[in-house]
Amino acid sequence: MSVKPILVIVREFKPPEAIKIVNMGIGPAIINEIKILTHANGSLVEIVDPSYIDIIIHAISKLKLEVDKFEILSLPKHATMAISAGEELPILKNHSGINLDLNALLIGFAIVINYESIYGEKISINSGIF
Repeated sequence: MSVKPILVIVREFKPPEAIKIVNMGIGPAIINEIKILTHANGSLVEIVDPSYIDIIIHAISKLKLEVDKFEILSLPKHATMAISAGEELPILKNHSGINLDLNALLIGFAIVINYESIYGEKISINSGIF
């Protein structure tokens, strides 16, 4: 019997809108790294400074929405976390009550998640460019 985790990035359209990581596998996923990438000089590069959080906050502010009504995933650079089977972790969640296309806040970005199973099997997923 396999206890392989399967992480997927899901868009939730019903309120509160969210873009989240969901473990649809049988076993826990040990996340080693989540990177937010963007295009620069013809290739994908990791966003380091300004942080992706700052970029999303700026986009929310430009829409004249209250930043504190949004939940944005913040990860320590060298930390690991586990997501149990069936569990979900929001990357971006809209608690404002205003219907909004969250993908629009992430246009030009890609999310890469490097994780492993409890047996050490290394797995990577890439959202592709929003």
